[in-house]
Amino acid sequence: VSPLKIFEYMAVGKAMVVSDLAVLREVLKDGYNALLVSADDVDEWVKALEKLKNKPDMRERIGYNSKKDFERNYTWRKRAEKVICKIIGL
Repeated sequence: VSPLKIFEYMAVGKAMVVSDLAVLREVLKDGYNALLVSADDVDEWVKALEKLKNKPDMRERIGYNSKKDFERNYTWRKRAEKVICKIIGL
């Protein structure tokens, strides 16, 4: 799976269930902008998907938080601003 997919899902405000990997924890917070589950625990994946299916308020909140995080930190413009600030020492 391409790591860029999480940014695509964030950009459109989709709630996500993702593997609980250190690299993904740099961007995602469990219960805030995604649900993180053990990569090899099928039951945990099923429970997380059922939770999103059965709790529309949670699904909407996670999707909303995800989109807002994307807009604040991960658009191409925001990324370029961070690079330029590093270059000029801000």
